[in-house]
Amino acid sequence: MLIPDDNLAAWTGHWLTVACGCGRKVHVPVKLLVREHGPAASLPALVARMRCKSCNGRVADATMTANPQAGAVGYAAGFPFSGTRERA
Repeated sequence: MLIPDDNLAAWTGHWLTVACGCGRKVHVPVKLLVREHGPAASLPALVARMRCKSCNGRVADATMTANPQAGAVGYAAGFPFSGTRERA
């Protein structure tokens, strides 16, 4: 795991990428974690408490990234639509 021993306030412009052993991977904006846990919350302690929504397992890998979509191939779900889709 590449999680710095720091508080959330130091990483507000970044995303926390968390992966589980079952294959599920999520990108969480640190700004959201600050809003829910406060800027002084310890990043390693928070990651240690996280559980997978699919299998309830512990975090297998966690990294910090400035942009989780950098280098991504293809389109995001719903692209180019924003908001609700029109149905035919």
